Amino acid sequence: MAFVQAQSDNLPVVDSFMLMEFIKFNDCFIQNEIRGLKAEWSMRGSYIESAVGYVQLKREENKCTVTSEICPEHRVRTKNYKIIMIVDEEREVVDTVKCFDCSAAEGGCKHALAFLMWVHKKSTQPSPTSIECYWKKPVLSAAKSTIIKTDNFGVTPDFDSQVYAGFLDVVVSKGKEVQSNNQLVKYYKSFSPDQDKTHLGLHKLLSEFQKCGGKTYVHFLSLAENTMTDELCSIIVKDTKDQSASHE
Repeated sequence: MAFVQAQSDNLPVVDSFMLMEFIKFNDCFIQNEIRGLKAEWSMRGSYIESAVGYVQLKREENKCTVTSEICPEHRVRTKNYKIIMIVDEEREVVDTVKCFDCSAAEGGCKHALAFLMWVHKKSTQPSPTSIECYWKKPVLSAAKSTIIKTDNFGVTPDFDSQVYAGFLDVVVSKGKEVQSNNQLVKYYKSFSPDQDKTHLGLHKLLSEFQKCGGKTYVHFLSLAENTMTDELCSIIVKDTKDQSASHE
């Protein structure tokens, strides 16, 4: 039997139980892989809806073979990846889901997971009043042929620094007045690194460098060297040693 275009009325049903059984007993999709961030993102609805296309299927006895093309999320200009899924409709079991073009395909990749989730979603959602055909180009693939030129951005007006002169000073002054503890006010306190270690941040050093009329990297390095004393650096090392374990 030849392949036919997949539609909303002829997809094999992949319910939640079949989905979880396949993931649970398939060696390619171990728990550490499934709970990874990439896998989690590949199964989100916005991606699978836009990445899957050209879906077709054929039935031979109790087996339904579904093939598709899926657009890589971060390499949309490369060719689409080929995906195949085989479902045993009599036993209600997903036999296999495999991607043929991804470098991680042999170990079970996120594209296979995305297609599995797509079939699950499409086959279990309420039947629409009209039949939807799934033999169409993935929406995400449109980025391959979309060319954005600089002319499309229009003319950028010249920035008039005089219009915004003093705005930052007003914001910082108001923050100090209400004793705000936000990051902006912290960075724009009086330049006194002996009292506040946040003044050793690159942003603050650059601000002070500009105020002092610095022109070259030599001037900046001189300011940084005079400000970042060995004593202060040792204090910072001590205070930030375990910051990865902090939730603040």
